[in-house]
Amino acid sequence: MVDWYLSKHLLHLTIPQNAGLAQKLQTLDAEARLGIGRFLFQTTIFEPRNNAIHRYELVDLAQARNAYELANLTIRNCRNTEPAHLSPVFYGRLELYRGEEALRKAESQMKLRDADTAFHFAGIGNSGEYAVFIDRNDRDSRISILTSLGNGAAEARLF
Repeated sequence: MVDWYLSKHLLHLTIPQNAGLAQKLQTLDAEARLGIGRFLFQTTIFEPRNNAIHRYELVDLAQARNAYELANLTIRNCRNTEPAHLSPVFYGRLELYRGEEALRKAESQMKLRDADTAFHFAGIGNSGEYAVFIDRNDRDSRISILTSLGNGAAEARLF
């Protein structure tokens, strides 16, 4: 579920492929978005699971029930706070730059100062190729057609 939410928001492109749970939850801002903090998630759900699967240790039945109930509550909360049918969809090739690298890429186009919140999207293909972005996050869903102008530049048409 954590991996799915990362992918939904294209955040999986911002972390290493083999990132651990802590980094995934931090990237996802799980406490704000999913209503569960990293410590509670780690200690209550994943430690008992990891002890059983990787260390072949028996898990106390009460601890297993707590983990199951918290995981179930989290999943239900996720579905209520971020319904899957509202997720944005992107078709096409995409390069994502974050932080200082994003600032360098976008330097000629705009003056950004905050590296912590800087994102830069590029690489939708060779000149003349297209990509489609469907934003389903609000009542007024929008479709954007992106046309590559080459060298990472693109033209967007909003419908």
